[in-house]
Amino acid sequence: MITVSINPIIFSTGHFHLRWYSLIVMTAIAVGVWLTAREAGRKGFKKDDIYDAAIWVVLAGLLGARLFHVIDHWPDVFSANPIRALYIWEGGLAIWGGVFGGLIAAAILARRRGWRLSRLLDAGAPGLVLAQAIGRFACIITGDAMGKPTNGANRLCLH
Repeated sequence: MITVSINPIIFSTGHFHLRWYSLIVMTAIAVGVWLTAREAGRKGFKKDDIYDAAIWVVLAGLLGARLFHVIDHWPDVFSANPIRALYIWEGGLAIWGGVFGGLIAAAILARRRGWRLSRLLDAGAPGLVLAQAIGRFACIITGDAMGKPTNGANRLCLH
């Protein structure tokens, strides 16, 4: 099993903890938005419009990521104490919820602004993929990117 021996907290002062996870996720979002704006500019969108839209897409993505996490862990974590769904300081985001939430916001914005959704999504795809790749480093540091240990008995053998 691979373990990463990096302390997940970069530094603390009082009750404030700056964690690697939040720093990496913020970096991933910033890089993803920057690349999306760059690609959107090449596809005829105004970069300023994309940066304005990104605020809503990112917020909807974060909301969707939290919602999917809560739904996924409802039986074992949240059903006994539903108020814990609001305890964001305990962590818990699901990438597919983030993608889904951001997609809904992008679709609404495209419709309201008269943009072709397919062109907008085409511009956003490289930024989304790069942001996901960067974000995986945060998952590795927190240890939630690892599967269960295996004894290797079910290996696929190609002869």
